[in-house]
Amino acid sequence: MDALPILEASNRPWSSKILGKMHACGHDGHTAMLLAAAKYLAATRNFRGAVALIFQPAQEVEAPSGGKRMVQEGIIASASHKCSACTIDLGWTSASSAFADGPIMASQDDFDIVVKGRGGHAAKPHEIVDPVVIAAQIILGLQTLVSRHTSPIDSLVISVTKLNAAQAYNVIPDNIEMSGTVRTAP
Repeated sequence: MDALPILEASNRPWSSKILGKMHACGHDGHTAMLLAAAKYLAATRNFRGAVALIFQPAQEVEAPSGGKRMVQEGIIASASHKCSACTIDLGWTSASSAFADGPIMASQDDFDIVVKGRGGHAAKPHEIVDPVVIAAQIILGLQTLVSRHTSPIDSLVISVTKLNAAQAYNVIPDNIEMSGTVRTAP
């Protein structure tokens, strides 16, 4: 259902057949689990009432998408009484499972930062305000924020994943755009 823009190089039988797309987050596993549950429920009919099985698309793409969009469009309101979710955690063995009332996995927020400087020729860095150096300091600061201000027991990840600056070797840009993601556990 979902794929990330990653070149898959595993050469496994289940590898993506679409160049530049990879199921790197377990969404294919989630789909397989829900389809197996649907098959079991349909075969056994060992319940009363109705069961709705919901696939969450677009979990890893920009908002509004995935679960938030499904809720906005009324999917939960149309469900009868209870709603449960299932996910994969690579820290668990295949023979184990865990249950919790409420959230158990990380939440994700995305960010965009524009660092404004005053660019110029790379041969004269003393005459400019270099946004690349400032962006590098911000990236290092974000990593320090996690490693030095968060307990190792708490789950927090900040990743800068996109940088956009000048397109020439000898130009220091006026601005640099940075984007990334923050993941926190409940």
